[in-house]
Amino acid sequence: MVSGLSAMGRGSIYKPEDFRTGIDGFYDVIVVGSGAGGAVISSVLAKGAKRVAILEEGRHFTLKDYRDDYFFAIKRIYRDVGSTIALSLPGKPPIAVPLGRCVGGTTVINSGTCFRIPERVIDKWNSEEGLEIDKHQLEKFYDEIEKRISVQPVSEEVLGENARVVRKGAQTLGIKSHPLKRNVKGCEGCGRCAFGCPKDAKQAMHITYIPDAIEAGADLFTGTRAERIIFKDDRAMGIEGTMLDEDGHPLHKCFFYGRIIVISCGAIYTPVLFMTSGIKSKSGLIGKNLKIHPAIRVGADFEREINGWIGVPQGLFIDEFLENEGIIFEGAFVPPDMFSISLPYTGLKHKALMERYRHMSTFGAMVSETSSGMVRARGYRALIFYHLNTFDTMRLKRAVEILAEIYFSAGAKRVFTGIYAMPEIDKNSFNAFKNLKVKPSYIESMAFHPMGTMRMSSSPSRGVTGKFGEVHGFKNLFVADASLFPTSLGVNPMEGIMAFSMRTGDYILNNF
Repeated sequence: MVSGLSAMGRGSIYKPEDFRTGIDGFYDVIVVGSGAGGAVISSVLAKGAKRVAILEEGRHFTLKDYRDDYFFAIKRIYRDVGSTIALSLPGKPPIAVPLGRCVGGTTVINSGTCFRIPERVIDKWNSEEGLEIDKHQLEKFYDEIEKRISVQPVSEEVLGENARVVRKGAQTLGIKSHPLKRNVKGCEGCGRCAFGCPKDAKQAMHITYIPDAIEAGADLFTGTRAERIIFKDDRAMGIEGTMLDEDGHPLHKCFFYGRIIVISCGAIYTPVLFMTSGIKSKSGLIGKNLKIHPAIRVGADFEREINGWIGVPQGLFIDEFLENEGIIFEGAFVPPDMFSISLPYTGLKHKALMERYRHMSTFGAMVSETSSGMVRARGYRALIFYHLNTFDTMRLKRAVEILAEIYFSAGAKRVFTGIYAMPEIDKNSFNAFKNLKVKPSYIESMAFHPMGTMRMSSSPSRGVTGKFGEVHGFKNLFVADASLFPTSLGVNPMEGIMAFSMRTGDYILNNF
């Protein structure tokens, strides 16, 4: 039996090998997940004198665990060895949806990009879903979060030529660009953000809010997969799970009981846990309304060397087209072994392109979509389905056209579009590309921001959760992650997730 240690001082970090048999844990609050949502709400509640247990399926990695081998990182800290995909209709390619599986969740493998949720999005939620979100309160949460995780614009010293060449092309066309804000301290621009920062410069959850929670008394159980929410009538009682070895094989059963249960597994696995638990909602929307910010990567080949791996991979953004067209552009450069996968062609032609790696630049675009998808449970795993509609397909093509024009204005010889029907263009073929009719099946899309699968609404018939993340029909069950968001944000969600989790934590402290 394990009891909470909050009242006695600092908490502890446990791994499955610390226990010879299964365990029963008794706490005030059980939080499932340690990413942007779970880490923040755990810290808020632990500092509020709640005895908190944090359950994380992945392991706790520190600087000594990181290697120069990128595929080692993908195997250890990514879910499904980085191969999580959303399936589409027959004839349409799947969409990659990379997810973290470690203490800190996806904040360990993201680029550290920080945006506040646009006010127009909050206004829409308040108007359509009756959420009564206090924007002034959110601003205070944002300020506190940004101070804790050291949010600051990318400096010129680490911006990198990959971003500068896009900035130059945009300036030529009269398009404004801006350095991205990121959660970093002492970033050296080594370009390894997506594989675990080797300097702990990126202020991800495993080096900020998780240590804060532990210092305040929370206990962290790593390698612990939550498999069922234990509930009776309108009350959640606890979590049933399994402790796993480093290869994911079962070791021990475990049970954690608490007065309050918070699920923060992310927009893919939070609904899976509800499904495996047999919990249903009046709205019938558990696992539905999936939004992913469908994205596309565009490359360009220059006469001069760009050396795009030097500097922050995602250091610049263009949001001029966001409000009216739902398109935002952000930097996106990757190491050569990952870069090779994104290039067209095979054989000698592909080899010739890789030999141009020093001369290449890549940039990304994503859309605030009207498309939607869903998540289903297959055992304890997720089956993800997503249908990219024609409207969003045309917006992705429009994004490629804008980036191509920017690249040509910056001096690119040729552009790689990420569209199968016409994967490579130059200035002479650009007009033909603009006239190309593109189907969803032509798009080599990817996605990084799943959300919406436990959407908030004041009405139980329109949402799974209420205005503070409380699950409709339950007195003490909450959700604190991106699955809450009723619509696509249009911007990277990490800081928004953290602010809403802080808001939910504040609500719990004031009402329980």
